[in-house]
Amino acid sequence: MKHTPPNLLFLISDQHTAALMGCAGSRFVETPNLDRLAARGVRFSAAYCAYPHCVPSRAALMTGLQTHRIPCYDNGSTFRSDLPTWAHMLRHAGYYTVLNGKMHFVGEDFWHGFHEHVNERRTAIGGFRWGEEKPDPTTGKRYWADLHFEGDPVYERRMREERARVRYAVEFLGNPPADRPWCHVLGFAGPHYPQCCTREQFARYAAATIPEPLGPARLHPRHQYWRKCWGFERLSPEQVRASRCAYLAMITQIDAWIGEVLDSLERSGQADHTLIVYTSDHGEMWGEHGLWGKQVFFEESARVPLLLSGPALGIRQGIEVGTPVSLLDLYPTIRELTGTTDWNVPLDGRSLAPVLQGEMALPDVPVFSEYYGPDTKGPERMVRFQKWKLNYYHHQGMELFQLAEDPHEENNLAEHPEYRDVRNRLWNYLTQRWDPEAVDQAVREDQNRRSWVSACYRGVSKAL
Repeated sequence: MKHTPPNLLFLISDQHTAALMGCAGSRFVETPNLDRLAARGVRFSAAYCAYPHCVPSRAALMTGLQTHRIPCYDNGSTFRSDLPTWAHMLRHAGYYTVLNGKMHFVGEDFWHGFHEHVNERRTAIGGFRWGEEKPDPTTGKRYWADLHFEGDPVYERRMREERARVRYAVEFLGNPPADRPWCHVLGFAGPHYPQCCTREQFARYAAATIPEPLGPARLHPRHQYWRKCWGFERLSPEQVRASRCAYLAMITQIDAWIGEVLDSLERSGQADHTLIVYTSDHGEMWGEHGLWGKQVFFEESARVPLLLSGPALGIRQGIEVGTPVSLLDLYPTIRELTGTTDWNVPLDGRSLAPVLQGEMALPDVPVFSEYYGPDTKGPERMVRFQKWKLNYYHHQGMELFQLAEDPHEENNLAEHPEYRDVRNRLWNYLTQRWDPEAVDQAVREDQNRRSWVSACYRGVSKAL
């Protein structure tokens, strides 16, 4: 019998903390549509992004390569045109590929394997520099404490853009290509700040019982610097609670839009032959440890939601997999589930298909995340292996956490003699084929080149 490739509906939000879903055990956030997707598929409860910042994370997701290999070092980095993405793979296999909404590709190439790229503005090359691009200490207040409701221009623009993406997806699913399989990537801008939600949704969470965030008492010096740099200590307790409520409201809004898209897929009669993926490019600290945003390796920032569903494709239902995995694993997984296994390009991940379609255990392998962006002092890298996590900050030391006993990452064991063997083992994983001094030099050279390019275009858009 001839193999009929499945369709692919790939849903990706921006800045969704993995723990904040009903299916992940949260009792105070409403995500009924993500919960039903998890009930129909497999949820990976220890999935990590390759880089807790937008552009590098998405470039790694699309190429299946660690960010230092692409290379893509920060949010101003170009996404190289000669790197084969899984959109190229699917297009080569006869798929019609659509990128609808946010994917944050930087540079002149806007396509990266997609036939269509709609509902997103182009992003110019930037010149981020370590230690030089220090935000105004009031920035944190503007991003997280300023709430935007109906009638506010910021709210109206966000809603207009997001609804256009949802509308385009619903219309596409109602009239897909009849002669070939399709891949539709729907990228949401939320729940990334600015804090935009309806007054009704905000009031619902303001009246709810939401736990207080963990304080900053035990922060590593790296994070103390970050907290001071962004002015997070200026947020009052009232602002912190209001911002947390708004963030939860934005998650619920994204969930509602996902419900519209899933309902449209059901009505189209294609649901049984469609692989559905939901994830996010990184998380959001949402006040935990006294921090906001991302760009750190705490679980709230580096760990992401990952749900895969496709019952007719043999994907199990209602299953949770706790083995650590990476978003880099999605490329080889899509390759295997779509039957495009003749596409042979170098990848850093592994296929999750065996655990999706069968009961075999997923072996433990080291999972990495990296950070080379602004407002830090050098290359940073994380390795998660089994119950352990090691974070290395170049010239600033490291952190070692035992996540099974310390899920909130309060007790740094890196300097404890009794954990020296564990630390050394993880250090060997972390530095295998990764030299922080070489990476430091490469990043600085790359930033210097881009700073010259980006300087030529400052103010050009306004002039035009």
